[in-house]
Amino acid sequence: MNGGFLSAAMGFIGVIVGLVATDLFARRRERDTRAGIFIGHLLWFRHGIAREVPDNKVGIWNAYIARVLTYHAELGKIRRDFLGNREFLELTDALGNLHEADIFTYTGADSRDPICSRIDRLGQIIEKRGGGWK
Repeated sequence: MNGGFLSAAMGFIGVIVGLVATDLFARRRERDTRAGIFIGHLLWFRHGIAREVPDNKVGIWNAYIARVLTYHAELGKIRRDFLGNREFLELTDALGNLHEADIFTYTGADSRDPICSRIDRLGQIIEKRGGGWK
C-alpha cells in the first residue's frame, strides 16, 4: 500500500513541478515579447528624432511631441517588468516628461542629445534583461 501511495505522490509532485516550470517559461516568453515590442517602439522614437537636423530645435521638439504619447502607451505595457529597476523608472519618467526648455536651452552641439541619450540608455537597460537593442 505504501508503494502505491508513494508512486501517486511522486506523480503528483511531478505534475506540480511541470506546471510551475511551464508557467515560468510562459511568463518569461511574455516578458521578452513585451521587451521586443518596446524596443521596436524606442527605435521608431529615436529614428524620428535622429532624422531632424542637430540644430533644428523646433523640429526636434515637434518630433518629440509627435511621438511621446505613443511612448507613454507602450511604456505602460512594460513598466511592470522593471519595477525594481530604479534607473529604468527614472529614465522613463525623464524621457516622457521633457519640457521645451530641455531642448531650447540645451547648449551642446547636438540638440537631439537630451532625447537620444535617454533612449539609448533605456535600450541598454532592456538589453541587459535579454532584449535586443540595435
